[in-house]
Amino acid sequence: MASVEDVLNVAVAVVLVALSVAVLISGVGEFVESIRGAGIRTGVISLLDNTLLVLMLVEILHTLGSRSGSTIWFPSRSWSWR
Repeated sequence: MASVEDVLNVAVAVVLVALSVAVLISGVGEFVESIRGAGIRTGVISLLDNTLLVLMLVEILHTLGSRSGSTIWFPSRSWSWR
């Protein structure tokens, strides 16, 4: 039963990552179009809206990873950017 749950968690994680990438790419495209047509203010609001949606998707992914008890989605605590 645990393996079925792991497979579902990975499938949901893949979908969430794909959605996040798609929203981010779409948001950048909308930002560029908005700046060209409607002005900087509309472009920034559009980019902020899409960025917040990506952050929500990442938070759902984080919750999924912490609920499953698995740390396959995240680097270990000893990992650093250096």
